[in-house]
Amino acid sequence: MALQAAGGVAPYAWSATGLPGDLTIDPATGIISGTPTVAGTSQFTVTVTDDAGQVKRAQFTIVVDPLDLTVTTQALPGGQVGQAYNASIVVAGGVSPYSFTLTGDLPEGLTLNPATGAITGKPTKAQTSTFSVTIEDSTLQPQSAMAKAAVHSVTQSFSITVAAAPVVAAPTPVPTLGEWGVIALSSLLAMFGLARSRRRQG
Repeated sequence: MALQAAGGVAPYAWSATGLPGDLTIDPATGIISGTPTVAGTSQFTVTVTDDAGQVKRAQFTIVVDPLDLTVTTQALPGGQVGQAYNASIVVAGGVSPYSFTLTGDLPEGLTLNPATGAITGKPTKAQTSTFSVTIEDSTLQPQSAMAKAAVHSVTQSFSITVAAAPVVAAPTPVPTLGEWGVIALSSLLAMFGLARSRRRQG
């Protein structure tokens, strides 16, 4: 951004107060340059002095628009029936706070937090659900022609696959002899021993 002066006696000397952070003015050319790091609207004052010592001041407004709103989460992890699920949709750019709006259906048992983008719950059914989430930041579209028209809303599709709970085989019971079974077995063994003893005596 270059400032210009007319009249007076060249050359001119430039200075400014109240510029957004990381912006500077060249004292010889009046060019304002740099890379803004904070979004917002700033008012600043420029002072120009000619070679004869005449001084003029003027106020300006500059609007620094935020970076485009983008979704950094590309995919969501799967879940399992009966197990706690916790995942988040993460965004960058824009101006917080953000709002998250669901279109479609999450797997049964899961919910989306509209303020944080967290998806939590405990799935109750094995299924794959495809849905979309629209994220909006809290920035109004800039009114100044100096501001770049940034992206303040973005929609992205996701899917979550919920697997069935693993089947656990029940242990096979080991047969045991009750009290009467032990008595019957003991009697049978005694009779078997008596029969063998008689055969030997015969």
